[in-house]
Amino acid sequence: MVQVEMPEEGRVVGTLRRGLMRFRKFMPVARVRAGGATCELRSHAAEAGYQLARTSPHPPIVYEGVVAEDGTSAVGTWSVQAFVVPLSDRERVLQFSGYRGTWAARRASERAAER
Repeated sequence: MVQVEMPEEGRVVGTLRRGLMRFRKFMPVARVRAGGATCELRSHAAEAGYQLARTSPHPPIVYEGVVAEDGTSAVGTWSVQAFVVPLSDRERVLQFSGYRGTWAARRASERAAER
């Protein structure tokens, strides 16, 4: 499983009803996976000779999943819609296709659940 580093603090908005969860994660800085690591989209574009018009937030990441009956784990899918980022010349854009994957989570300990 590939783990993506997103060190900035984001915001999560969503619902949990009858064991079904759906939430959106909003991150302040767009990041891409390149060369086996995660880097800011702005620096990745600069290395390829492009200058972004502005620092872009990451497009929303949509998570959907199911919580186990005992409440200790969950599994599901995540997706990011296709998006464009304007370049500084205002005439061109970088286009990114959407992407998706799967996720799994489990409670680290019963003590964590009490917090």
